[in-house]
Amino acid sequence: MLAQVLKEGKLVGVVNLVRCSNTRVVYEKAVADVAAKMIENNILALINCCASFPL
Repeated sequence: MLAQVLKEGKLVGVVNLVRCSNTRVVYEKAVADVAAKMIENNILALINCCASFPL
C-alpha cells in the first residue's frame, strides 16, 4: 500500500525523525514543528527514539 501511494504521487516521500536532546532548542517543539511541516507537504514522517516523546 505504501508503494502504491508513493507511485500515485499522494505521498512525496518518507522520512525518519530520530533525535535526542539539544540544549540550544526546546526539542519537543522542534520535533513537533518539523513533523507537522512534513505532514503538511505530503511526506510520511516516521518518528522514533527520543523524538517520539512529544508526539
